[in-house]
Amino acid sequence: MRIMIVDDEPFYIDHLKEVIVNSSFSASEEALIVAECISANLAIEAIPAVQPDLIFTDIRMQSMNGIQLASLICEKWPHIIVVIVSGYSSFDYARDAIRANVDDYLVKPVDSYAIEGILNKASARINKEAYVRQQQLLNELLDKKQIEGNTLSILKQCFSYPTYNVFYYNKQTPSLNKENRPPQTEYEIQQQLSQHPLLLKEERAWIVSNNNPKYGFIVLGLFQCDYQRIKNIAAECIQIIEGSGNKPSMAVSPIFNEITQLHQIAHQLHDELYHQLVIGQSKNIYLFEHSLVQEKSNLLLNSTDEKKLVIAVDKKDWKLLKKVINHWFEQWEQHSCPNLILHKNCKQTLQWLEKYFRTLDPLTSITTEKAMEEIIDYAYSYQKAVVDIWSLLSNVFRFEEHESNSNKGLHLIEQITDYLAANLSEAIAMTHVMDRFQISSTHLGTLFRKHLGKTFVEYLTTLRIDKAKELMRIHPDMPFKEISEITGYTDRHYFTKVFKLVTGKSPTDYKEQLLQDEGIED
Repeated sequence: MRIMIVDDEPFYIDHLKEVIVNSSFSASEEALIVAECISANLAIEAIPAVQPDLIFTDIRMQSMNGIQLASLICEKWPHIIVVIVSGYSSFDYARDAIRANVDDYLVKPVDSYAIEGILNKASARINKEAYVRQQQLLNELLDKKQIEGNTLSILKQCFSYPTYNVFYYNKQTPSLNKENRPPQTEYEIQQQLSQHPLLLKEERAWIVSNNNPKYGFIVLGLFQCDYQRIKNIAAECIQIIEGSGNKPSMAVSPIFNEITQLHQIAHQLHDELYHQLVIGQSKNIYLFEHSLVQEKSNLLLNSTDEKKLVIAVDKKDWKLLKKVINHWFEQWEQHSCPNLILHKNCKQTLQWLEKYFRTLDPLTSITTEKAMEEIIDYAYSYQKAVVDIWSLLSNVFRFEEHESNSNKGLHLIEQITDYLAANLSEAIAMTHVMDRFQISSTHLGTLFRKHLGKTFVEYLTTLRIDKAKELMRIHPDMPFKEISEITGYTDRHYFTKVFKLVTGKSPTDYKEQLLQDEGIED
């Protein structure tokens, strides 16, 4: 850290120098006093030459005071941190300092602990700002094949390491950890990496996302480099990223010597990782270890698969279509089908549905294809992927609106019977069901006779009595009053009458027979 001290009294300059030099901060970090100025004018003249990161300045000086100096610095060199060191604790001075965007305000004689805190805070800010500037340069390098002119010159000044390495990883959707803490930011992850014992003191790590929500780069500037060390660092990086709520796959580059090679190497890493990613699997891919990637083109959908889809679409049998798509995903999971193939297969499925069912407008078609890709990329399992893919296709193509009358009736009766089973303890009347599902009594009766072979009342009564028999079998000690309430009969005597009418036995006789059959003694 480069420090300038401005005070018209040399005694205070020497005192502040002594406090800084003897601080714990100076024992662990480099704190260099680059200029001592006895006036604000001399400080302004010296700033371009010495380029300080931090300036301590007195307030009351001739010609220009410390507040005016701070305002000018903020205007011309906004990155410089300014701290006022004054012999006055006046509120007016403190207020003026705030208006001048001063970072802190100390009262003489300076306290060593206060200086320690300021140095630590300033160091953290300087390091973060430097990191952000370097990160911006790396992003620009990733975007462009060639960097020229002033940017190239700045790039070489900021990145002068003898060797570099790049890790390219996929970002999964973060989940909260067990302590319900939110995932770490990229800068927090970078801090852990840069402070890790595997990195030497001056070695650095940068995380660069290039505005890509799916993938990220970790760029390492190293002094000592061998491939075993690279593997060890990669393993630690994965652990740190996993601690943020992700479980990434990672492609690791060979060692290279010029940071300007980043653009080309990043593309190689992307291609390699993209071709090998598999849902639910974490992979470490080392480009310096040549491994044969097994060809999986036989997992692409073919004309036989197309015929299966056409049959389901022609019948408007969406259950069959869902079964077909589920079967495809089961096959792909068994063979660890890479995401690249899944993307192609999902795109093919979309094209077939547009060809044989309903053509989408171009924008909807493109956004649906993109959404399917994102489902594949972010899925943690094939089961999750197929559920989300089916939900997306159902919503886009509105399958239920195009059901055949038979399928519509079957779907409706399933909804009604599910509703009855879920609300069995309630006093369900036929009119309740008619109102809920917006159908007439005639239509409701027809549905039950056609699909279930019973009237509505017969089906509901059977459902209630079957539930009562199940409760008697599973919970033999449960009182009949409780059983009758669970099955929707508020009057126990009426429950007994209906039960005997359906089963031929009273609840008591039925339960005794049940216990005898199962060999259970009362």
